[in-house]
Amino acid sequence: MGRPGMVGMGGICGMVGRGGIWGGGGMGGMMVLTMGGMVGTLPPVSPPLVTVAVAVGLGVGVAVAVAVIIGFSQAKHILGISIDRTDHFHETVGEVVSNAGNTNSTTLALGLGSILVLWGIKRYAKRIPGALVVVVASTLAVQVFDLQSRGVKVVGDIPG
Repeated sequence: MGRPGMVGMGGICGMVGRGGIWGGGGMGGMMVLTMGGMVGTLPPVSPPLVTVAVAVGLGVGVAVAVAVIIGFSQAKHILGISIDRTDHFHETVGEVVSNAGNTNSTTLALGLGSILVLWGIKRYAKRIPGALVVVVASTLAVQVFDLQSRGVKVVGDIPG
């Protein structure tokens, strides 16, 4: 793992823990300090190079951490489970894991199918609005196959 990756891991550790970048029980701070120690043992490099490496690494680390946090916060929707709202990431992970046995298979199939359709349209038919196709198709599937009776949660009724 290169220097940006090490600092990026520091960013992830810090974001996952409590207290932002420098929190996480000090994991993020320790990772950055370790990175600093490694840079000190390497052959001399220009300060701008180190600055860019640190900035890129932290940016990537924070972006990945945010994606992981958002992903876990949305897992309840694709699994069709109910979890309590939590203040900390590790509590959200615990809630998702402990309730994973209550997964609604119909909701999961609809969610994974939607993701596959989005991916396929983005890859093979870029000019087609994938999100619109998924919304229309999933709305029709819920209505035609009465998926609400199988536990799929819906926002509301379709008028008419």
